[in-house]
Amino acid sequence: TLLRLARALKKRADAEDPKSPTKEELVRQALTHATAAVAHAPGVSACHKWFAILLGSVGAFGGTAEKIKNSFVVREHFLKALELNPHDATTRHALGMWYWEVASLSWATRKMAAAVFASKSSAANRQWDTRMVSQQLGLLPKSVRGVNALSLQVTQIL
Repeated sequence: TLLRLARALKKRADAEDPKSPTKEELVRQALTHATAAVAHAPGVSACHKWFAILLGSVGAFGGTAEKIKNSFVVREHFLKALELNPHDATTRHALGMWYWEVASLSWATRKMAAAVFASKSSAANRQWDTRMVSQQLGLLPKSVRGVNALSLQVTQIL
């Protein structure tokens, strides 16, 4: 029930004007319900997936430092969701988009992230990220478009 309410609030927020204070309020309410859903059912993949989606959405209303800090939590919840349900295509796509967004960060933003959150980034994480992208490639259909998009991700990560 908490997860359904969070998803309904997110859908309502998506219908609002992007600059609307109502949109921010709805997304934050949805995040509150998703947080409660994760606490109530930590073994449910969908709870972690929607918590990550909503926490990422809240980043649109904060500053760069908050987005960077939240991005590590978003990634962890997507990974937990995949651990609980490894065949969930939506979670795999969302995690791929997370990697794409990180790879697309500007030089200045990457330097700020490295300075502020240096302990979160390591060679082990980069190795794991590369393996994750390789695993994604194995799950993609043999379409040229999918392989092309993934190759762009790999290039950005490496």
